[in-house]
Amino acid sequence: MSFKQIAHEVHLKKWTILNKTTDYTITLSDLEKCIIMNASTDKIFTLPDTSISYKGRRIRIATIGSGRTAIKPHTGGTIQNTDMLVSDVPYSFVELVLTAANTWEVFAPGGYQKSESYGGWKALGGNGYNYCRKITIDHNKVMDASDLSNFPFLFKELDQTYLKTTGNGGKITDSNGYDIIFTSDITGDTKLDHEIVAYDGTNGHFKAWVRIPTLKTGSDTEIFLYYNNSSISSSQENKTGVWNSNYKGVWHLNESGNGTADEFKDSTSNANDGQGGGGTVAECPTQSTSGYFENAQDFDGANDHIANFDNPSMSASLTVSAWVKHETVPASVQRYVTIIDMVFLRHDGGNSQGQLDCAIYSGDVSYHLRANDQIEENVWYYVVCTWDGTTQRLYKNGKLLGAEYPSVTIDASTGLHISSASETMNGLIDEVRLSNIARSAGWNETEYNNYSSTSTFYGVELWQ
Repeated sequence: MSFKQIAHEVHLKKWTILNKTTDYTITLSDLEKCIIMNASTDKIFTLPDTSISYKGRRIRIATIGSGRTAIKPHTGGTIQNTDMLVSDVPYSFVELVLTAANTWEVFAPGGYQKSESYGGWKALGGNGYNYCRKITIDHNKVMDASDLSNFPFLFKELDQTYLKTTGNGGKITDSNGYDIIFTSDITGDTKLDHEIVAYDGTNGHFKAWVRIPTLKTGSDTEIFLYYNNSSISSSQENKTGVWNSNYKGVWHLNESGNGTADEFKDSTSNANDGQGGGGTVAECPTQSTSGYFENAQDFDGANDHIANFDNPSMSASLTVSAWVKHETVPASVQRYVTIIDMVFLRHDGGNSQGQLDCAIYSGDVSYHLRANDQIEENVWYYVVCTWDGTTQRLYKNGKLLGAEYPSVTIDASTGLHISSASETMNGLIDEVRLSNIARSAGWNETEYNNYSSTSTFYGVELWQ
């Protein structure tokens, strides 16, 4: 339907038109009128407080702008047995009739229309989840020149009442937080892959990784958080879906290892799981509850390591990254991640006076990229090394520290260690990732922006 057709219908029924460009609370005097929203950003109409004496009265709402328009009932009311109608379709309209106090039904020629879709409008909550919040990611924190595809976004909310379980005064019905999902659309139809990091329903803590198909640089990215669904009692996660095919391994290192095979789990579909101490119990790291994201592994500086990963099947390009915290800044070499006979990311406390070091091996020759950037003890750092076939780059906390251009060919089809039995980390390692592409400087900085300061990376707005 075009704007002319809407105007023609309004004219035939002698509707009075009210044009709005901002959020608007409808008044009782607006009944029997047509309110048209013309805005390029999301706006909300709120229906008036109506008693039974207004039964049979109507209101028509149309949208002609490019932004989403939502219609909310008065507190405690309903629309078509749900809590909100939403449309992001320009030139769509809906007509509501009051059937009881603050109870509205959708009117269509021939009677009341009970389907989920009303000429471009949809019932929010039609997916079984009763509450929705909009998450807006600040494009100013996305540092690449181009949009980022399949970005693993960290959603972290602490001490939020709405994220407590219902028994603790919140809105979450499942004790594991399974009735919390993410969608790309406000109607809740297109679910996004997510992996829960941690949930505490007593205090309202929730952390999750969410795959954003397109994280925009030129404008803010919006996704939606749906929650409160009493019919959900099993996980709605798709852990492997969060980490696309470019990820060859993602180790959150949350486990408490004891030398059992495959005990340190890879969250990707590759199942490149690792074994504490390579099977030697005395060389297993210790689980720490003081990790950067949740738990981490505490390495003793003597021989603690994780090994016996399945073959990562790497290509000639790569990105290896980790979050690290030294308990003491050593005078010795301490490895973070080693891809055997190919590349390692470490702290070189000996030859380089405590610099970060990313080395690439080719045959018997090693090419070291060392950064003149000191590491302090008891401080978390995000360290990244990339190799694109011609250039190796080293990053700390999202910033490029240096680049080298060795003319080498490396064998990437080899094993992996976290820490090392001989050059062992003395401190904590968390969230180790391995990719078969060289992530851009903008990607690495965007990750750091998200993971180091979630409160400034995105905002959360109650929609329902």
